[in-house]
Amino acid sequence: MKDIIHTVEINDKTYKIKLVERRMKTIRLKVVEETLVVSGYHITLSKALVLIKNHLDWVDKTLEKSKMLLDKNTTNGINDFEAIFLYGALVKIRRDDNYYYIGEDKFKMPKVFNIDNEYKKIRRFYLSIVEERVNYYKQVFNHDAIIIYKDMRSKYGYNSYLKNTICLSTRLIHLPIHLIDYVIIHEFCHFKYHNHQKEFYLEVSKYYPDYKKAKKELKEYSFIMK
Repeated sequence: MKDIIHTVEINDKTYKIKLVERRMKTIRLKVVEETLVVSGYHITLSKALVLIKNHLDWVDKTLEKSKMLLDKNTTNGINDFEAIFLYGALVKIRRDDNYYYIGEDKFKMPKVFNIDNEYKKIRRFYLSIVEERVNYYKQVFNHDAIIIYKDMRSKYGYNSYLKNTICLSTRLIHLPIHLIDYVIIHEFCHFKYHNHQKEFYLEVSKYYPDYKKAKKELKEYSFIMK
């Protein structure tokens, strides 16, 4: 069964609903940009509508927040390579025929321009602050972990404790420093607790007491993972 998108009206409002067939015990609802994505086994539009109507207040608030972020990012020209979030600050990108500039930094314009490739290059270039924060927390945790950086879209980082390794997304360079710190702390704590049980977050709270707020803030930067 292919994913299907429906347009429906609920209380005089129009909603786009995407049905995704998945083998799972429960039906799940999430908002992706301006679309409600409902996943489930043998999912139908009628089942999806029941779930949506039962959570309509949450749906409307989440859609509004998503729209604000989408509008903001489109206006800022991020998708058109006119600006970039660099450690939480929006920085304009200036271009000429031979180079483009981010602040005082100059990058050679390639013969064949590809936005994705240039962003990957930029992320590698600005990794130094992330690396500094990682080295700091190696001292805090007294743990000399192996650090790998990848251009990951699905997550900010993950811990391979059996290999003494933390893998971090190069997209961390778009986040404010305090959120980068949270991600790094989160992954170092996984050396002690491998799952997200209660004890794990108690450990995280020793180093980052306001971790719940950080988790919410990270969702506001979900656009950097696209």
